[in-house]
Amino acid sequence: MNIRLEPEHEEMVRALLEQGEYQNESELIGDAIRLLKSRTRLREALATALAESDRGELIEEDVMFAELRERVLNRSDDGESP
Repeated sequence: MNIRLEPEHEEMVRALLEQGEYQNESELIGDAIRLLKSRTRLREALATALAESDRGELIEEDVMFAELRERVLNRSDDGESP
């Protein structure tokens, strides 16, 4: 696949490669796609949470933080980043 980048994006890619952040363009694009997927999942989760809030489906603060803590710990156990 061939793509054209705006000059400022092309310069950013070059800079990241020169800094050693990525080994090649494919690695960089793969990371960018993973970040876009993550952002999409976050937006979907936020939309769901806002809809639940609008319906009055709220949980207590201590319960919410306990659930978040458990999720983070489970991700860390699975080798994923929190």
